[in-house]
Amino acid sequence: MDFNQLRRIVEQQQLIPVGVLSSSEQQQGAAREAGLALIKSGKPPLDDKGGDKQADKKRKAPVAQSDACAQVIRQNVRSGQQVYAKGGDLVVMGSVSPGAEILADGNIHIYGALRGRALAGAAGDTAAMIFCHNLQAELIAVAGNFRLSDDIHQRYLKQRVAVHLSDGKMLIDL
Repeated sequence: MDFNQLRRIVEQQQLIPVGVLSSSEQQQGAAREAGLALIKSGKPPLDDKGGDKQADKKRKAPVAQSDACAQVIRQNVRSGQQVYAKGGDLVVMGSVSPGAEILADGNIHIYGALRGRALAGAAGDTAAMIFCHNLQAELIAVAGNFRLSDDIHQRYLKQRVAVHLSDGKMLIDL
């Protein structure tokens, strides 16, 4: 599947492509190259033939990315831009504009306003977190669990927050 072409078609319809759900390893690689997040469904992953890849195996626990280097962006991330920190954390020393997207396999730190989309734990790290100084996001996601702007309670908007998972549920702390 050509995820770059699919992404262009979806964006032409004024929709925001977020990620790929329940895909094979080959599709996951293609999705990552197209800048799409991998969203976990709670079902076992599929092999390249659509079968249950880990039917006889115990699922591995996610590994925190504490040893990985952080990618640091020392400016604002503008509308239409996408930044992906593969294998580690992402630090944005400015703001993330509406229509911009930042992804990291580890944590995301934003020392400005988050008005676009932020996806932490893009490779499935459920211990990943999003930290920002001013939450106004279009979308926030941790390890495939996401909330759209309409689903973020008013009390968290324009506040300094930490977003994380607890027992599979997304929590926002002030």
